[in-house]
Amino acid sequence: MNYWPNERLSQFRINVNYKFEENKLIINLNNPLQCPIRMWIKSEDSSLNSELQTINPILLNPLKDSLFTFGADDIDSEKLDFASKLGDTSKQVIFIMARIL
Repeated sequence: MNYWPNERLSQFRINVNYKFEENKLIINLNNPLQCPIRMWIKSEDSSLNSELQTINPILLNPLKDSLFTFGADDIDSEKLDFASKLGDTSKQVIFIMARIL
């Protein structure tokens, strides 16, 4: 017997748009959340991937858009992969324990 729900839900959805035009890669990332998000971008093209690794992870501030432009001459593949995690690792997390009576 299967107890798992049939519908799969995601915790959040990030708007990611990118396009290749005039030997440039233009990436637009949108953070719809009220917390920071760390993004990683990966390319199947080795030269473009090397350039992307110099900025990974990208920190998206809460409720902000970010636009990035890269040179994209002689790209073998226009496919990009995106991954994300919540939070800003440079900030300390404070644990507060409350007792409810």
